[in-house]
Parts: sequence; structure tokens; C-alpha cells
Amino acid sequence: MGRKKPAGLFNRDGIWHIDKWIGGRRICKSCATSSLAEAEAQLICLIEADRQARVFGIRPKRTFEEAAAAYIKKYADQKSIDSAISKLKQVVPYIGHLPLDEINRDTLDEWVAMRMELNLATNTINHGLKIVRRVLNVAERELIDENNLTWLLKAPFIKLLPVEQQREPYPITWEEEKALLNALPTHLKEMSLFVLNTGCRDQEICHLRWHWEVTVPGLNISVFVIPKAFTKGKRDRLIVLNRIARDIVERQRGKHPEFVFSYGGNGLYQMNNTGWQNARQKIELPELRVHDLRHTFGTRLRALGSSFEDCRDLLGHKPKRTTDIYCQHSITGLLREVEKLCPNAFGGHPKIVLFRKPVGLDSRKIPAGKKKRPAEIQLTA
Repeated sequence: MGRKKPAGLFNRDGIWHIDKWIGGRRICKSCATSSLAEAEAQLICLIEADRQARVFGIRPKRTFEEAAAAYIKKYADQKSIDSAISKLKQVVPYIGHLPLDEINRDTLDEWVAMRMELNLATNTINHGLKIVRRVLNVAERELIDENNLTWLLKAPFIKLLPVEQQREPYPITWEEEKALLNALPTHLKEMSLFVLNTGCRDQEICHLRWHWEVTVPGLNISVFVIPKAFTKGKRDRLIVLNRIARDIVERQRGKHPEFVFSYGGNGLYQMNNTGWQNARQKIELPELRVHDLRHTFGTRLRALGSSFEDCRDLLGHKPKRTTDIYCQHSITGLLREVEKLCPNAFGGHPKIVLFRKPVGLDSRKIPAGKKKRPAEIQLTA
């Protein structure tokens, strides 16, 4: 006669599962094993962990992957959550399996080395370290279990990389612009040309919606007012359109009911995709970033005589007074500045001389033999 299975275990399609109330909460999970002995051991561990927490205040072991999933669920409404998920998916394969109290800066060295091997900017790597630090801080301060204990007693200090190697901006010439636009797919060509004439950030243009369009009385033009929930500076952002940008907007009408720019019937998450990367390789500018188009917009305006204040307002670096944002006179002045970027009557552009540092000469690749790629881990909320 087979021995009797303990209460709280049941078998489904040959795999044991737990369904038991422990410490006032119901635990339902797969044991991922066909062995009754292994399933019993898992159940005993859960019961003992609950007793240790209730009686002695000892926290159950939780992994970074569990904390990351809890963080995503807790902050699902944040405008930056998609970016956080993207960064967490990059780091979870390296530390996702580790208990929270075993994570420190040293455990991230392998991930940092692999990111440096890809020759990514220091700030890009630091953004990943910051989200790890954020998850650990939330585990220490905000994630509280049923025993009124935080998930982590003390979050470690995650030191960021020094930023001496920060990549320089790379504004492009008129000739490079022409080559880039010819190499890009149609939808990215339109978006890139829009950035070059408005100074929009990547996420601003990807999120641009039709109901943000505002008609300016007396000027026979429209502008876009991006709500602060979708801007980096957490304030409303005025986008003034010159005639090139207005033509682009008109070509997009009717393609999507919500988003100004779309592809295949859907909005876009970012411009830096395979199409962008292939185009920059083709024109031999392999490190050109989408953000460099924004730098180009600002550089050209300054070179063409626009004031620092006008450039600042057009780039959204400083909030204008509420009375100015919708002021026709203010918009007229800004419109005059962005129209300077348009070709003249003969189709030519004003001559601009750029002084730029060469990029991509310094390599930060790690030595051969130090590479070790982990297995893929799926991050679930």
C-alpha cells in the first residue's frame, strides 16, 4: 500500500501541485516535479519558512526575479515602466536566481562586463544599475509580506560607473542627413525628418497623439502640446511645426486613429530598431543615435542665429510661463525660428560648419576568455 500524501498536495497530469492555507494565506503553486517526496519537501519548506517568519522574524528567501515582478506590478501605472521592464529583462538572466540578501555590486560585475563588451555608453549601463538599485530599495522599504516584514532587511549600495567615457553628441551634416533618410524605411524616414525639424525626443515622437494637436487662431497652423505625463521634464511640452514638419503630419493623417506615427497599424515603442541600426551601418555611422537628431536640431538653430532662450524653449529644456505657452505672439516667434531650417526658394540649405570629435575610436571590450553568457530567464509580472 502506498503511503498517504499530506494534505495540501495534489497531482495534475503527473506533476505535483501545492494548494494549502499557510499562516492565514492560500498558497497555490506547481512543484514542477513528478516526485511525491520532492513535493513534500517543498511543502515542508514553505510551512517552516512561515513559522520562522511569524515566530522569529526571519524573512523567507526571495529571489531578485520575484522582487522584479513585484516591482513591475506595484508600479505598472508609471510612465517609465516599459523602460524599466526592458532593463530588468537584460539583467534578470544574470542575477534573477539570486536571493535578495546575496545581491551586491560584485554579483553584477559579469553583467557590467558584457554590457561594456557591447561598447554601450556608460550612462546606458548605469541606467541598468539604477533599476537594480531601485528594485532592492523597494524590497527594503515598500514590499511587505503577510507577517508585516519587508522583503529585504537592508538594501546594498550599488555603485555606478564613473562617467568619464560619456559619449559626445554627434550632430549630422546636411549630406549625412540626406544619406540617412535615403537608407531608412519610409516610416522611420518620416519620423527622423520630423525630429530634425522639431527637436522631439524619441519617446515624445513615438507617443505623439492626434488629440494633442491644437489649432493656433490667426496663424492657420497647428501645434502639438504633449501632456507632462509623457515628457521627460514632467511639464507640458509645446511642439512648433515648420512647413516640413507640417507636411509630414499631413502625410500621416488617416493612417492610425490615435498615434501620429505608426507602423503596420500599431504605434511604435522606439525608433532605435533594426531598421535604424541597418541604416546607420549602411551610411558608415554605426554609433549614430536617434538622440543625435535632436542635437542636430539644436545645433542648427544656434548656428543660424536663434537665441539661447528660443532654442531652450523649442527643445523643452525650460518651462515657459503658463501665459506664454498658448500665446500667439510667442508661438509666432518660435515658428519664425524653426522655419530657418527649411530649404530656401532654390532648394538649398544654409551652410553650417560643424566641429565634431571622432566617435568610436576607444574600445571597452573585455579580454577574450572572460565571456560567460547565462541561460535565458523569462521575467513575469
